[in-house]
Amino acid sequence: MQIYVVGALDGCYNSNAKTVFTTGNKGTPVILTETNKTCTSFKANWQAISGIYDYRLQVFNNSRMATRDLVLNTKFFNRYSIIVPGLDPVVRYYYTISIVGCDGVTYTSAVKDILLSNVTKSNAGIDQINTNSSPATLNGNQPINGTGVWSIKSGAGGSFSNANLRNSTFTGSTGILYTLVWTISYNGCVSTDEMQVSFGCGGPITDSRDNKVYKTVYLSNLCWLAENLDYGTYLSTSTSTTQPSTGSVFKYCYDNNQSNCSTYGGLYQWDNLMRGSTIYTSTQGICPNGWHVPTETEFASIWPNNYTQAALLDGGSSKFNAKLGGQYNWGLNQFLYFNSWAYFYTNGYWYNDISSTTGQVGKYNQDKRNAISVRCVKN
Repeated sequence: MQIYVVGALDGCYNSNAKTVFTTGNKGTPVILTETNKTCTSFKANWQAISGIYDYRLQVFNNSRMATRDLVLNTKFFNRYSIIVPGLDPVVRYYYTISIVGCDGVTYTSAVKDILLSNVTKSNAGIDQINTNSSPATLNGNQPINGTGVWSIKSGAGGSFSNANLRNSTFTGSTGILYTLVWTISYNGCVSTDEMQVSFGCGGPITDSRDNKVYKTVYLSNLCWLAENLDYGTYLSTSTSTTQPSTGSVFKYCYDNNQSNCSTYGGLYQWDNLMRGSTIYTSTQGICPNGWHVPTETEFASIWPNNYTQAALLDGGSSKFNAKLGGQYNWGLNQFLYFNSWAYFYTNGYWYNDISSTTGQVGKYNQDKRNAISVRCVKN
């Protein structure tokens, strides 16, 4: 009766004599040149040793070849080559072939190393979370071998100034976490790295109530709308000179021309703006969710204390972009000062104004029945 043994004993067992060899059928494996090399795999080859059928291949991603560096540790029966898949083209791998000889000793080949590609390893730079500057300047590494391109893995509404520049600027919406990928390609092989960016302020926000989009700007440690609010249903002053403070929100448009609201925002009476809240109350008012009517202290932090009239006006260096939307004067029942003055309410009756002609930036008591512009501050 013939007994065939396959496994650890390999060819060390004589099935006729029913004895185990303790000599012969041993030796140090020899690794041959790799073949079938791609960007992510290669074929490892080794010489056969007479009478030995079990070979162990170990592949490491670090020259220290510790257990934690193992990416492949597998045993093959009666095979002298194997495809090693799923590798990173920019990582240098180290591998060995080993056997257990008939004498019970483990024999291991010399270490062989392989780098699948010379593509430059990608580095997307550090994360930029809750940055208050939009656009954000990216900092991918400069490829030595290959060309790079940015892409968006997740996050809606973002864009690059030039996706092929490692230091491209990126614009996104406030409150959205973006995952960006810097990909370097060379001779068909790619290396990728990811970074994340989000804008605490400086990017656009969308008012969920009507899907209007507003620019934002970070000034004096506060996030401001960089555009006048334009929320609510148009109401002509010929229909009513009083805006209700409860129920639906209404707005006036300068000269009763609705196109002026699109450019300069709506004009709101104070009670309507505050939605019935009392003076100096911290309130959302008619601002978008997560935003509020600015306090007098908050307004004072940007003018007249820290920014000039020129910096605050539309196109100025502060990026506050004050629009000269004028006002509706309730007492005179007239629209006044269009393209001459910008007026903004706080949660007090005071209003803040900026002149395009006198260079004046000021704060004045206001008849709360007058309708003027609104800027909101993020909570």
